[in-house]
Amino acid sequence: MTRLSMVLSLALILIGLPVIAQPGTWYVDDLSDGRTGIGSEIDPFRDLQAAIDSASDGDRLLLMPGTYEAHPDFYPEELCGNCEEHRTYVKATRGFLVKGKALEIVGSGIDSTILITKAGYGVLFEHSRGSIITNLTITGGLRDLDGMATDAGVVAKFSTVTVKKVKISDNTHRPEEVVVGIGGVFGRENSELFILDNIIENNGWDGVALYRGANAYIADNVICEGRGAGVGITWDATATAYRNLVSGYWKGIGTFGDSRAVVRNNAVYDNLGWGIIATGNSFMEASNNVITRNGNCGFAPWSETARGTFVNNIVTENGWRKEWVCPCVGIWMYGKPENFVMSHNIVWGNQEGDYRDMEDLTGRDGNISSDPLFRGKIDFRLMPGSPAFDSGDSVFTDPDGGPSDMGIYGGPGARWVEDYEALLDDTSLIELVAVGDVMLARGVNRRILEEGPNFPFEKTRWITSLADIAFCNLEGAISPRATRNFKNNRFCIKPEEAKGLSFAGFDVVSLANNHMFDCEKKGIVSTIDFLEQEQIKFTGAGKTPAQALRPAILDLKSTRIGFLAYNAYPMDWIVLKKDQPAIAFYDSNRAVKAIEKLKKKADVVIVSLHWGDEYRKKPNHRQVKIAHRLIDAGADLILGHHPHVLQPIEEYNDGVIVYSLGNFVFDQRRAQTKKSMIFKAKISRNGVDEYTTIPAQITDHRPCQVKEKVGEKEVAADLSTDETD
Repeated sequence: MTRLSMVLSLALILIGLPVIAQPGTWYVDDLSDGRTGIGSEIDPFRDLQAAIDSASDGDRLLLMPGTYEAHPDFYPEELCGNCEEHRTYVKATRGFLVKGKALEIVGSGIDSTILITKAGYGVLFEHSRGSIITNLTITGGLRDLDGMATDAGVVAKFSTVTVKKVKISDNTHRPEEVVVGIGGVFGRENSELFILDNIIENNGWDGVALYRGANAYIADNVICEGRGAGVGITWDATATAYRNLVSGYWKGIGTFGDSRAVVRNNAVYDNLGWGIIATGNSFMEASNNVITRNGNCGFAPWSETARGTFVNNIVTENGWRKEWVCPCVGIWMYGKPENFVMSHNIVWGNQEGDYRDMEDLTGRDGNISSDPLFRGKIDFRLMPGSPAFDSGDSVFTDPDGGPSDMGIYGGPGARWVEDYEALLDDTSLIELVAVGDVMLARGVNRRILEEGPNFPFEKTRWITSLADIAFCNLEGAISPRATRNFKNNRFCIKPEEAKGLSFAGFDVVSLANNHMFDCEKKGIVSTIDFLEQEQIKFTGAGKTPAQALRPAILDLKSTRIGFLAYNAYPMDWIVLKKDQPAIAFYDSNRAVKAIEKLKKKADVVIVSLHWGDEYRKKPNHRQVKIAHRLIDAGADLILGHHPHVLQPIEEYNDGVIVYSLGNFVFDQRRAQTKKSMIFKAKISRNGVDEYTTIPAQITDHRPCQVKEKVGEKEVAADLSTDETD
C-alpha cells in the first residue's frame, strides 16, 4: 500500500467509510482490541480463520508478527487415509481450514508468526489447488482420540500445496490411550505437495507421511526428533526426497505398500531403528545418501516383492542400539537379492557386520569397505584422501560433470560447492556442549548390566554426539579390576561398561574429582588407558603429577581450544608422590600461571573445576572468588561440578561461569539432584559468542531432555552466594 493510499484509507476511517484492502492482499494481526478488522494494512483482520474465510481464490494473506490461535472444530471424515478399508469413518478435529480456494499464507518469520492449532489437523487444506504457506511456525496441536485420524501440523486432501520455510514443532500432545501422535506434513488423497526448506522437529509422529495417491517433492528439510518415521511413503503414494536431514526418529526413510520413491542425497543418522527401508510392493531408487549411526540396520529391503536400486551410498557405524526392528548391521537383506541392484557403496564399521543374510559385496560391483573420512559428526563432506571421491557409478556425474562421489555431496542431486574450504573459514563457530557429573557405578551400573553400556546416554545422544565438542566430568575410575558394587560410594567400573562414553560422543572429560582414586592409583592409569583407546581426550589426572596438570588441546575450524581441570574439593588424605598417578589439585597461583601459559598457544581456554558445597543451589564465596580470578587471568569459560544440583550462570569480564552443571548420569534420589541441564555454547576465537541451556530430567538414572526452558531461578539469575563457605 502506498503512502497516499494509507493516508486516504485513514481519512475514510475517520469519516466512517469502509476501507477495502488492495485486491488480492489481506493483512492479519493478532491485536486484542475487540475489533474484527477489514483486512487492510491500517485495519487488519484480527482473526486468521476469519481472514481465510473472507479471502477469494488466489488471494494473499500477510500475517504480522504475533500468535494466532485457531478455533478448533469437529471434522468427521468419510475416508480414512491410513485404514485397510479406505471408506472408514474417522472422527478428527481441524484447526485452520482452507477449503475450495487457493491462498498464499505468508508469515513475518518463523520466530515471530506463530500458529497455535489446538487440533489434530493443524492447518487443513481441502480441495485447495495452488495454496502456499510460508514463513511461520505451526505448533500447539492436540491429538485426536480416534487413532485412525492422520493428525499433523499440515494436512492436505485433494489439494496442491507448497509448504516452504515453515517450522512445525512441539506438536507432542498425545493421550495415553492413543499410540500415534501428531506428525509434521501429511499428504492425503489426490494431493500434490512441495515440501521445501522446512524445520520439522519434536513432533509426536512421522515428519512427512504420504497416503492414498499423494505425490510429494520433499527437499532441503531438517526433519528431526519425533516418533514414527522421518519420511514415510505409503499405500500408492509417490515421492522424490532430496537433500533432507533426517535424525532422531524411531526410523528414517521408508517406502511401504505399493509406493514409489526416488531418495537421493539425504543424510539419515542417529535414528533409533533402521535408516532406510523398502518393503511391501514398493520401489525405491536410493542413491548418494549417507546412512550412519542408526540404532539398528542402515538399509534393508524388507520384503520379497520390494524392488529398487542402491547406488553411491555411504552406510557406516550403524547398530549402536540393542536389536529392535532389525539386526545391528549395515545392510540387511530381508527380501530377494535379485530385486535390488547394489553397487558403488561404502559399507563400513557397522556394529555386527556390514552385510547380513546376503553375500558380502565388498570388492564387487564397486562396493568397498573403508572409512569415508567425513569432516565431522554431522559434517558429511569428505576429507582429502577419502575413498568416496570419484568412486561412484559412472552412470552418475557430479554437478561439474566429473565422476560422481559417493555420499550426499556427489551425484546429480548434490548442492555442490566449488570450494569446500570456503565453508570452513576462520569465522566458523564451534558448538560446545557440556554436562556435569557422569557416574557409571552403583545403581547406574546395575542398569548398564541389564540394558548395555549405551543405556545412560540413549535419550540425549542426539545432542551430545552432534556437537563439535562434548564435555563431561567423569565421576569415577575405569578398571578391569573393578568389582560389583551397587551400594557404597566407591565409583569404579569395568572398561566394557564405560563404552557408552564413546557412544554419547564425548570428546574431552575432566578427571579432576574426588572419586578418581576409587580404584586406587592403578585405577587412574587404567582410566587413562581406556580413554586413549577410545580416543577421548582428558585433563585433570595423569600417570604422574606433571601429566595431571597438562591441558587437553582440540583444534577445530581454525580455532585451538585448551581445557584445564582442577579438583578444589579437600582431599587431605591423598599424598602425591613424584612419578606416581595423581589428579590436579587446585592451587590459585599455579592455575593462574597455567591459564596465562595456555592462552599464549590456544585461542580459547576452558577450565573445569570440581568445587562447591553439595546440594547448595548457589555458589559459595570461595567459588565466586576463584572463578573471577581465573577469568581475569584469561579463562573464557568455567565449567563447575560437584554440588550435584544446578547453580547459576554468571557473565563476568567477557567470560562465562557455570557454577554447577549438576548431575547428568547419576542414581541419587533427592528431587533436586535429578534436575539437570546441557550447557550449549557457540565458540569463536574470541571466546564464548553465545550460549543457552537445554533442560533435562534424570529418570531411571539417565537424563531425558525436557522442552521447557530452564527457569532463571534455577540457572541464570540470582548470583548472591550462600553464606556457608
